[in-house]
Amino acid sequence: MTIKSFLVSASALVAALLPTFAMADTNKLDPALQREWARQQTPATMSAPVRVARSHAKSVNLPALVQLSNDADVPEVLKSLQAMGVQLRSRTGVILSVMVPRAQLGQVAAMDSVLRLEASRAIPKRVKDGVAASGANSLRTGDAPQWQGLTGKGVIVGVVDDGFDFLHPGFRHTDGSTRILALWDQRADAPGSAPSGFSYGGVCTAEMINAAIAQAQANETVTACTQPSSGGHGTHVASIAAGNGADTSAEAAYEYVGMAPEADLILVNGLNETIEVDFGTDTIIDGVAFIRDQAKALNKKAVVNLSLGSYYGPRDGTSLFEQALDSFVVNDGVLVVGSVGNEGDAPIALADTLAASDSRTIGFDVPDGLPQGRIDIWYDGSGRYALTLQGPNSCDTIPELQAPAVGSARVEWWQETGCGYVDMFATDVQSSNGDRQIQITLMDGDTNSLASGRWQLTLTALPGSGDSRFSMITAEQGGQIQIADQAGITQQIITDTASATHVIGVASYNTNYSWESGTGFYDIDADGYGTGPIGDISTFSSRGPRRDCSDLTKCPQVMKPEIAAPGSYIMAAKAHDYEHEFPEEITPSGQYVAFQGTSMASPHVAGALALMWQSFPDESAMQLRARLLGNTKTNTFTPQLPSFSHSVLMPSQPDYTWGYGILAVDQAVNASEPDLGSGTDNPDTGNPDTGTDNPGTDPEQPNSSSSSGGGGCSLGAAGGSMDPTLPLLVILAALALARRRTTTGELV
Repeated sequence: MTIKSFLVSASALVAALLPTFAMADTNKLDPALQREWARQQTPATMSAPVRVARSHAKSVNLPALVQLSNDADVPEVLKSLQAMGVQLRSRTGVILSVMVPRAQLGQVAAMDSVLRLEASRAIPKRVKDGVAASGANSLRTGDAPQWQGLTGKGVIVGVVDDGFDFLHPGFRHTDGSTRILALWDQRADAPGSAPSGFSYGGVCTAEMINAAIAQAQANETVTACTQPSSGGHGTHVASIAAGNGADTSAEAAYEYVGMAPEADLILVNGLNETIEVDFGTDTIIDGVAFIRDQAKALNKKAVVNLSLGSYYGPRDGTSLFEQALDSFVVNDGVLVVGSVGNEGDAPIALADTLAASDSRTIGFDVPDGLPQGRIDIWYDGSGRYALTLQGPNSCDTIPELQAPAVGSARVEWWQETGCGYVDMFATDVQSSNGDRQIQITLMDGDTNSLASGRWQLTLTALPGSGDSRFSMITAEQGGQIQIADQAGITQQIITDTASATHVIGVASYNTNYSWESGTGFYDIDADGYGTGPIGDISTFSSRGPRRDCSDLTKCPQVMKPEIAAPGSYIMAAKAHDYEHEFPEEITPSGQYVAFQGTSMASPHVAGALALMWQSFPDESAMQLRARLLGNTKTNTFTPQLPSFSHSVLMPSQPDYTWGYGILAVDQAVNASEPDLGSGTDNPDTGNPDTGTDNPGTDPEQPNSSSSSGGGGCSLGAAGGSMDPTLPLLVILAALALARRRTTTGELV
């Protein structure tokens, strides 16, 4: 099939089409939905693009997030949407997760009560004992599994991920029954019925899982619950947060106990088949909403872990995905924890300033055999750029693309070229954050594969453009498109889950490189695959801050990450059907495996919060968050770190590597009640940090802020009354299961 060249100004289309859909209404659509709408208007002008990423071609319905005005009459709005054929999936605050019929995009955007619509985006995944390093072991006594003290009992740990082995002994009670309250598989053909309020996937209840366990123990075919573990990332993550260390080998049992070994579990096997990816932003939000609703019905607290995330999108707190995650924390009282990413040492990001009338040429390398890649550029709305793209070895001529004038809609060009298939678009100033966006998608075409080698893109400030900052990201992980000609920065590579203002973004530091495996004692550092000195930040751990947008009233500056936790290497549960490439990373029983990544650091924090909520069931989500971040520790590798203050999102001396310090759940539990002052759950960012910064000179020195004093709470056998909490999840690097044997950054 031949792909026709197409260069379109959506403003010209809108003037002639759908008179009820005014130009201003197109600004309610994010660039992806603007593309969908524009292509509806010109069906005879172009051929269908080949394998366009996230083209939603499988369905007439588009997964999206919708933001309503604060004064919207929600029941009436929902009736109107339903009449248009819009399917409501979930809601938090004024953010809805919906399926919108393509033909109704214009009508939905034209509604006065609808402020913004955002297409679902793809989200990739981002793993000896980090529990002891966190201080959790000191909070419980007694021999496993008869612990006394804090174990997370009565609190819900929620995990949105994939690859859950619900048969693993680490997720069972001592009587053999499951600790999993519910497992929602979001695939269309999943067994069981869809959850209440949803129309897709299937839920395996605790009863169904127990029946499956009985079938497995009887060596029968498991039919009661057939959800696949499919790689085991979720198994490992959930085990770190809340596994109890049980093993089929009595000799090895309870050697690798998770943070909250008696917490309840609710698991969501995330999938978005509509956009042909493992995760979509819409299904992740649905997953967190499911955990929230289950916890509310049980009158329990919930902490949600999201060991996943994307580097595409604004990542400044303004996307509806980020705002929905914040709403779960602030409005629903669900704590959300997210991994920051595993590309701290990958040359995939660049930030700079382009002066008026200046230009900047940037080289980037496409590796052999890469079928598809994407480059995302965000820049100040005061600028207006022209983009020139040149493939390797003069493979073809690609025309210049100029960003639209102020008040005009996006422009786009796509064509199969001698360099492969190329799709470029540029937007006007976006109302959500005051920025403009350029996105380039490169992929194999029908005739020509994506050209490998050195490409170049040139950004030129058009007449009338002021000095402007730009930020560029070239890949979701190392080993894909990498920036050449200059070193890629090691900052501002934070996932869009961790970049949400109130999600706790977690970095990884090194705690262990050796263990007893099925092949004998093994030291992975001695084998050349360490990630820096023990105690130091992991080389792969992504650094902050989150990206600044043009309008700081819409994207207040926030220090990211907030905290560091053990992430390299972590031994935790192995899915029974996961075939690991390196036997030296598996325990003799075959039940546990070593992974590395911020995917493994994040559940340490999620589990810690479950312990804290068991001890302080009456504290709000924001209080518990303050307790955690106000009572970290330092070591000889940490620099001078800022003190935490609930009223300040960006300290005067921020640290974009360690955040406020290292996870120390024992100190957090034994600290006095955090003082949130007169502030609200939306801290003011206009005031500088007036707290005292704490240098990190002593190993494991407390780094407590002024809001959290010394030991106030003594732990008895029970450690306080019990209440649960839910974790959220988004998985960061796709191959977090494998060892970091190369420099391609595949682990998360």
